Amino acid sequence: LNTASGKKMGKTEAGAVFLDRDKCSPYDWFQYWLNVADEDAGKFLKRFTFMDLLAIAEIEEASAAEPAARIAQRTLARAVTALVHGAPAAVAAAEAADQGASAPAAEALIGCILGKKTRGLSSKSWFSSSDRLVVTMKYRFLSI
Repeated sequence: LNTASGKKMGKTEAGAVFLDRDKCSPYDWFQYWLNVADEDAGKFLKRFTFMDLLAIAEIEEASAAEPAARIAQRTLARAVTALVHGAPAAVAAAEAADQGASAPAAEALIGCILGKKTRGLSSKSWFSSSDRLVVTMKYRFLSI
């Protein structure tokens, strides 16, 4: 499987992603798919999701009309993250990405939502004060 640039997708490539949560966090997984090229997003939606082809065509049209919104990439990232890591992790990763949280804060948020301890969760030195606020606010909101 190649990207639009001709680069091979696989574990031997730099920046590869893994299905194993210990090798690739849900946030990193989400970010990988969010950052695919415009030309690849529709193709990957067709190959890696169970979305209806008509819905994908509409997403591709919307993305072409407004490329800066990255509609296809956002849809792809949420869909494949939900398939691999579950819907709560996909929502948390999307929220963290939208809020601009750092990767450690995003992983902590996802861990809180899923009820699991993640790397660095106990190390407050990894968080800036704004990251702690985002994690605290999101966790309280989602646990109500």
